[in-house]
Order: sequence, then structure tokens, then C-alpha cells
Amino acid sequence: MCATTLIPRPHTDEVLFRAMTSLHDSWMAEADQTLEPMMHRDATFWQRWAAVNFLREQFPERLALEAELLTELHAFLTAELNERLRMQIERLEHLHRELELNQRRATAREMAIAVRELLEALRLWYAEIEFAASVVRREDLGSRASRLFDRVIQTVGLRRIPGIAALTVSVEDCCTAS
Repeated sequence: MCATTLIPRPHTDEVLFRAMTSLHDSWMAEADQTLEPMMHRDATFWQRWAAVNFLREQFPERLALEAELLTELHAFLTAELNERLRMQIERLEHLHRELELNQRRATAREMAIAVRELLEALRLWYAEIEFAASVVRREDLGSRASRLFDRVIQTVGLRRIPGIAALTVSVEDCCTAS
């Protein structure tokens, strides 16, 4: 006997999906570029410093922000998808913690493996989030989820993506006298 899982088809015309895909492409490119030198013995001091700084500051902030948004999207997602996302964030947090703890005592080979595992887990998590975002329409978001989504978008200036500008309103737009 086989179990059949129906997978909703992504609504690629929905802005939430497009925005999350562009965001993750940008974040993944930055993570690859910043962490890649940690996989090579000949990385300079400054390359390693940038990678350590990224792991200490930007990575945990982004992870927490996306996890918070996913908490708000929980009701839109299947139980199976929620569970996969929960397990993946736990894995990312574990890999991040291990990488932080072992930075000084790990060999170059061990560090390369740890960084590669973190990047692969991050890619998978982003793909799952994008899949989750494909079933959520922007107009269906509650006020807290909408504010979180706007914060996520503002982290990389995605207002340049077609359709995003129409969804965001600046302080100047709201507060200027007519």
C-alpha cells in the first residue's frame, strides 16, 4: 500500500513566493561568498574574520527573523510541512552552534565539511520556505505576519522586484501632507 501526498502547485504569480525566492537567492549568494573561504586552507585572515562575523551576527539574525515569520505562517501550512521546517531549523541551529564551537580547534578539512553541511542545510531550508510561501497569498497575511514579511523584505532592499513596491508603503508616503 502506498501513501499519496498531494503537493500544492506553487503559485508563482503570487508576490510572496517571488519575494521569498529573490530574498533567498540574495542571502544564499552572500552566505556562499562569505563562508566559502572557510573551506580553503589559504583563506586570508580578513576572509576568515568576515566569515566568523557573518556567523556571529548576520546568520543568527536572519535565521531568527525567518523562523518568526514561519511561526506566523504556521496555520497556512500542512502539518507535514510545518514539521519539516521545524526539523530543518533545528538542524541549522545545531550546525551553526557546532561551527561556532569548533572554529578554533577544527582542522581545515573538518571546517570545510562543517561549512559545506551548513550551506547545504541552509539551501534546503530556503527551498522549503519558498515551497511554503507558494501556498500563501500576501493579502491573506495577518498584521503581524505582514509586518514580519516587510522586515524580511527590507533586509535586502527587494523593493526593486516588480510588484513589491505596490505592497510596501514608506513613512513618507503615510505622513506627507497633501
